[in-house]
Amino acid sequence: MTWVYIPCGKERAYTCLESLPASFDRDPDVYIEKVFKADIDQSTIGLIDPVHVPFVHTSSWWKKTNPQDFKIEQRDFEPSQRGFTLKKHVITNSGKPYKLLGEPVETEIRFELPSLRLEIIQGTRHAACSLTVLAPIDQQTTRVHQCLYWSPPWLLPLKPILKALGDTFLDQDRVIVEQQQEGIAHNPVLTLVEGADTQAKWYLRIKREMERCQSEGIPFANPLTPASLEWMS
Repeated sequence: MTWVYIPCGKERAYTCLESLPASFDRDPDVYIEKVFKADIDQSTIGLIDPVHVPFVHTSSWWKKTNPQDFKIEQRDFEPSQRGFTLKKHVITNSGKPYKLLGEPVETEIRFELPSLRLEIIQGTRHAACSLTVLAPIDQQTTRVHQCLYWSPPWLLPLKPILKALGDTFLDQDRVIVEQQQEGIAHNPVLTLVEGADTQAKWYLRIKREMERCQSEGIPFANPLTPASLEWMS
């Protein structure tokens, strides 16, 4: 995909984001596209929510999670150019597909505005990468692009199956985001709690600061600082 940004008026053009690692700088092994019936903010928040996985992604081929097994997860974050990065860490209780890469499996997740999420997954034998980009169609609809990459060559014959599984995975996100719109339509006061919803708060904070800098014609500076977050998962 090629992204072109055209600044408006006094607005400053931004430098290009660093995206894919060099080993995955090629066409994706699998490409999936979905349309979410939700605005760009709600679609983005739904995808960066760190605690939705055990409740939304419940397919038998992924993993089954018993809420009684939940424990406190602590993760370290640092600010990036226009977003934040979940620093590299070992995945505990990872999904079944991750185990194909060789355990232990480490992951690093980068999020950059406007709405780009990059997950780099490294096992002891192989690596994989997931690039998700969201683009608004209108004020109530968002197109979600997902590109999946992997290093094991023996997975190539399984592309049709893996594409179907990936489609199911992303559609589970779509369903839950669209269900949330039924309540949001009544304009409730949204409650964002510390830890589980902090990344959503960061996204909205960075967006507000970026809009302010654009309107004033001044350089953008990321307002975030390094932080450690906790949530139950």
